[in-house]
Amino acid sequence: MRRRYYVDSELQFPIILALLLLVTLEGVFVGWGFSKAAALARDWRRLDQVAAFFKAFLLTVVPLVAGNFLIGTWLSHKIAGPLVRMRRAMAEIARGNLEVDISERKGDLLHAYVRETGRMAETLRRLIYRDHAHAAEADALLTKCRQRLSENAGLGEDERRELNALLDEAKSRLGIINTHFLKGRRTSGGEEP
Repeated sequence: MRRRYYVDSELQFPIILALLLLVTLEGVFVGWGFSKAAALARDWRRLDQVAAFFKAFLLTVVPLVAGNFLIGTWLSHKIAGPLVRMRRAMAEIARGNLEVDISERKGDLLHAYVRETGRMAETLRRLIYRDHAHAAEADALLTKCRQRLSENAGLGEDERRELNALLDEAKSRLGIINTHFLKGRRTSGGEEP
């Protein structure tokens, strides 16, 4: 059960104000149109009065419906556009592409949400690249261990084989991690770091 209906002033306040203004203007317009139509409906015996009534009625209802459709389309576009761009960006992030950039368009709503989604992608990028650097350091240390192992003649063949197997397993696991890290990776200059 929802406890708060007013949860985002950046989004809800402008929409509420726009809808209040729209409903007020429509109320004035409909009142004017129907009062004109009611005045024309007083004498139904004259054919020109009946035609004038329906003309006034249609000139009130048709612009009202068309205006509501246009304003609704415009307003929903200002909300749906950023939502679609955020959904596409999140789908790319889910596929492993952290290099997504979500642009803000002038006049759109949801700017804070677009910025936060961009910040989320940037934070994920930073964390993944930091962890990639740690994995590269661990790989270099394992390579050093393998070199020292090959240089050390004091170990028996079984010990050397066991240590080599452990080093191979560790390098294999780092290889899996590195494959994930290198997928679609680039720096701000477009080069591999």
